[in-house]
Amino acid sequence: MRIIEPNEPITVSHVAILLYGDPGVGKSTIANTSREPVVLDFDRGAHRAHNRRRVIQPDNINEAVTWLEAHASEFGDVVIDTVGRMLDMMAVEIMRDDPKRGKNGALDMQGWGVLKTRFVTFRNRVTSLGKDLILLAHAKEEKDGEVRILRPDIQGGSQAEVLKASEFVGYMTTVSGKRVVNFSPTDSSIGKNPCQWERLEVPHYATSPAFLADLLADGKAKLGQIGESAKELDREIAGWRARLEEAEAPETLNVLMKSLQKSTNATLKSAAWKLFLDRGKAVGARYDAKEKAFKAEEKAAA
Repeated sequence: MRIIEPNEPITVSHVAILLYGDPGVGKSTIANTSREPVVLDFDRGAHRAHNRRRVIQPDNINEAVTWLEAHASEFGDVVIDTVGRMLDMMAVEIMRDDPKRGKNGALDMQGWGVLKTRFVTFRNRVTSLGKDLILLAHAKEEKDGEVRILRPDIQGGSQAEVLKASEFVGYMTTVSGKRVVNFSPTDSSIGKNPCQWERLEVPHYATSPAFLADLLADGKAKLGQIGESAKELDREIAGWRARLEEAEAPETLNVLMKSLQKSTNATLKSAAWKLFLDRGKAVGARYDAKEKAFKAEEKAAA
């Protein structure tokens, strides 16, 4: 057993990253800017990547893992394109091996448990080879009330397992004609951003052929130093909590909100915003999204 003190860095050697996004946004292309990758093409769409590297199109999961272990010295990172299709293949194999785990062509509850275990085992076997794992997924739209949320297109409860197994989760899209990836969670997309990266513009692969390799190297270097960053974030959130506890009127909330908007820390802003909404409810104020301001709740007529 090793005990790591708060001021002692933790070495992070291998990570998993999940990139999901709109069709045609260039997920496969950015994946090929990782470290000498091999692509496991479960989606059968590798031909669409402009900078295609070595591609394997496996017919089953076992042969994919066997090949990776036998040829580990010949490649760098492992790209799964897409993780949703890989999980589909795993599910079919589970039902084939144990028909009781399937019902009407879908896994039962125990079958989902087996699927989660197999995915975690796959992830661990890849990283044990000294490889980073790049997971690609399409985006799907879901609704939470009136809010439109984009999530990775990964079936059932296995989505949560993939998110837990990934150190970084980024949403890729196009903004003003430029490809971008955002790792911070927003109101409309999920993310995982322990390194506090700003929204990144994705350069053309010809000018930055090692874009993802460099990003993952930066991420691994920063992950071991997260302790101090987390402490600083906790201190800032505590500061906002203290200031909001003194706010008794919508006008005060609006002044504080303008101050929060100046912050460039997306994680801080997301956490503090929940404190704003909670404080607003406590003092009888609601946030008017149209006017972008807190207003006093109207009292019902007697």
